[in-house]
Amino acid sequence: MKSELTVSPDKKSIVKKCRCRKEFENELRVYRLNLDFTPRLLSHNEETLEIEMSYIDGAHLWGVNSIDFIALGDLFGKFHSSYKEGEMVLSHRDTNPRNYLYDISSKKYYFIDFAESGLSFPENDLVCFLLFWGANCHPSEFDHIMVGFLRGYHNYIEMLDKNRISLFREWFDDFDERRRVYGKTPCLNQDWQERNRAKLLDEFYQLLR
Repeated sequence: MKSELTVSPDKKSIVKKCRCRKEFENELRVYRLNLDFTPRLLSHNEETLEIEMSYIDGAHLWGVNSIDFIALGDLFGKFHSSYKEGEMVLSHRDTNPRNYLYDISSKKYYFIDFAESGLSFPENDLVCFLLFWGANCHPSEFDHIMVGFLRGYHNYIEMLDKNRISLFREWFDDFDERRRVYGKTPCLNQDWQERNRAKLLDEFYQLLR
């Protein structure tokens, strides 16, 4: 069951009724940071677990024809830098392209839906975001996406550790399991996905030098 969303008649705000207190706290933690690429927090209700935020009239990434992956990589870096505890950073953890909107009027990208957000290694967000594209794109297109996205993250490489590559396959498996649980198509082309994942393993840290 998804959270309940109610858009105001004038489309200036949206109220999200969270499914549980944990999700409410996860959402509120992010909105209180007042980042310029997330909706603005307008109000919240501790008893009803409702959060009111500004409404973003944008298209999710699957519906955008030309995506600036360099800009998105930079926003991931800013998101991760907004809160840190040791090696862990604030992570989106639900990196489905539907959770990133492009507002044509302001020409800005926005992050939304922080119900699953929490502390994790920054690589987890970056790898899992790329896995969505790796499951659906021809290797030549994926190469363009990966190069641009990681180039955008370059200013934040001090938060990364190449020894974490040992966790990549575990994250691959977690991604596949989530797809299975939610009844999603595993990938568009199995050969493409395998080649794209091999590129992730071989070139991820090289591209961040």
